[in-house]
Formats: sequence, C-alpha cells, structure tokens
Amino acid sequence: IIREKPEIITSIQVKNQLKNNEFFSIGQTVARIMEPIKDCILKLEARTATLADYYIQMLKLAATINRIPSSNTLRSAIIGIYNHRYQEFDYEVYLLSYYLHPSYRGYGLNNKAFQIACHVAAKYGQALGYGENMSHHLLTQLRQFKRNDHPFKLDYDPKSETPLSWWLTFEEAEDMPLVSLAIKMFSITPSEAGCKRNFSVLKWYYGDRHTRLDLKRIELMSMMHSFWMTNIKKEMAYYGKTLTADDL
Repeated sequence: IIREKPEIITSIQVKNQLKNNEFFSIGQTVARIMEPIKDCILKLEARTATLADYYIQMLKLAATINRIPSSNTLRSAIIGIYNHRYQEFDYEVYLLSYYLHPSYRGYGLNNKAFQIACHVAAKYGQALGYGENMSHHLLTQLRQFKRNDHPFKLDYDPKSETPLSWWLTFEEAEDMPLVSLAIKMFSITPSEAGCKRNFSVLKWYYGDRHTRLDLKRIELMSMMHSFWMTNIKKEMAYYGKTLTADDL
C-alpha cells in the first residue's frame, strides 16, 4: 500500500510503523501466543473438560512462550504474565489429574513430578478418611496405573468416553482407593468460559473455609455450584433479562 497507493495512509506515525520490522515481529509474536490461548479457551469451554486438560493446555502455552526468541522485547513481559496467572491455580491438583488421566498417565513428566503427585494423592486420601494401610495401597495402585499394569490395563477411547466414565467402569470398593479418588477428581470440570470463577470458588472452599467444612460437604457444594452455573438460564427464567418495575 505504501509503495503503490501512499495517499491512502496520511498519518506519518502509521507509515513509520509499517516500515518498522520490529512492528511486524511483535505482531507475529502476539499471533503465535493467541493461537494456543484460543485453543485453550475453546477446549476448556467443553463440559467434558477436566483438570488434566487444563494442565495440558498450560504446558502447551508454556512451550509456545519458551520458543519466543530471547531478542524479542515482549518475551520477558509475556513470561511475567504467564507466571502470575499460573500461580493463581493449584498446580498440584492439576498435576495429579494429569497422572490419573487414562490417556496420559503422567507421560513425559519426570520422577520429581510423580513424587509430588503421590504426595497430593496421599493428602487427598487422608481427607477421604483413608488410614495408613489404605494410603499405602492408594500409592501402590497409583504406581500400577502409571505403569499400565493390571487391573488398570484397559484401553481408553477419547472419542467415545471421558476420563470419568472410564474410571466408573471400576467398582468403588475398599480395595480400590485410587478409583474413589479419581472419580472425585474427574467430577470437577472447568466448564464454561468463566472457569476462573469456578476455580476461585473451589479455592475459597478448600482454602479459606477448609477448617470448617468436611470433604463431603465441599464436594456437594462444588457439584451444586457447577450445576447452577451450567443450567442457570434454564432453571431461572429471568436470568440475564432487563426487567421493568411493572415486570417485577
């Protein structure tokens, strides 16, 4: 445009920007970052999305950011924003969900990450009322699941089932503590574009009020909150409508 029809652009500042290679470099960087963000939002809007899906999307976004050249002036700012947002979420919960996902089973993570997952599993096992023997059995089953050993050596088809439906094929019993834990983990879904709000509510449940509420009540409150956030328009006829004084 500048070369063939320069009269279209009258602003000197715009012309200078279009002649600046750094301007296009920044634009390309933003475009590369926005693509995985868009993909992340679309996938997490699905009602079948899980905590493990969120963890995977965060890893993909981190990998994209890591590929930004160190010479790019936006790199440090983008890393700072990513780290700030990453700290808002409970890393350990998502990590455990990734290990419990029948399609991933912790694939690609190192031994330190697995140790963290075991620690988190034991912590939640205690919250579920598991004693010392049951907690040891829980960690044994987690190792069996990670290795794809019996009784967890079953195929998983992401096109026809979800992680929750896969885990529900096992019977919840005293000798299957990992099953009970996994079912509860995958019952939490970061659905809707407002998933940040959902997780903030969960953080309030587990963080600010954990000394007053037992696990069962927290679970029921979480399920009720997720239901109302998903079905509010159907359950409440006047939601989102502007009402006059006469209507009220």
